[in-house]
Amino acid sequence: MASSEPAPVDYSNRAIGMILLPVFAYCFWIYTYLPITDAMHGAASVDYSGKFVFIQPYALVAGLIYLIFGENAAKFMGPTSKPSVTGWSVLIMSCILGGFADHYLKAFLIAHGYAIV
Repeated sequence: MASSEPAPVDYSNRAIGMILLPVFAYCFWIYTYLPITDAMHGAASVDYSGKFVFIQPYALVAGLIYLIFGENAAKFMGPTSKPSVTGWSVLIMSCILGGFADHYLKAFLIAHGYAIV
């Protein structure tokens, strides 16, 4: 017999996490993993897109926060119009990590002889 209990309200917040984590996985695979493996195998050229490398840390961290915390993620991160201190901290740290990831990948590809513009 079907339950008459309403669905939890955190489905929409968890859905954000379920969207952001595959976005992270796709961006990591296409824009980080493949260029590194292509460079290590001596490919004639590699595809590089720094903006997709830059957003990977935020997609991972925010995706995990929304997936794990569900309804409480909005309290943790704050509303989108005015993030909380924790939300700003997550954003700033993700930007710093994204900058490092972008710089590292660019330096790695240049060290392997690829011209990165």
